[in-house]
Amino acid sequence: MPYFSRQRSLPSPTNEIGTTPLIEAIDLYQTTLTKIFRFVAISMVLMLLFPPFRFILHNGSEINLGFSFILSPPLRGSVPGSINIPQLITQAGFVLVIAVFSIGWNMVHHKRTKIFI
Repeated sequence: MPYFSRQRSLPSPTNEIGTTPLIEAIDLYQTTLTKIFRFVAISMVLMLLFPPFRFILHNGSEINLGFSFILSPPLRGSVPGSINIPQLITQAGFVLVIAVFSIGWNMVHHKRTKIFI
């Protein structure tokens, strides 16, 4: 018999359902990341469907027309407003920054948790 077959493996601690705390911690981490990615995806889709609109006057000043569905832009008189691209990019940037901070906090938080009881 080889030497390795005589060694006994140490039992891993399990809970009532039979899963190890490590698996539970990984599952919790993955579900939290999934929630963060869903939040980012839904936020981006809504921002693209309802972008901010503006109306630029002849002298270069602009009037904010608010948010509206992309296929029915708000009107100023009979002239439709244009999409305010800088504001839309700023909004998307803030959502991405919040997502990065959430993922970073999540990684630090899960590294601090005790995996084995």
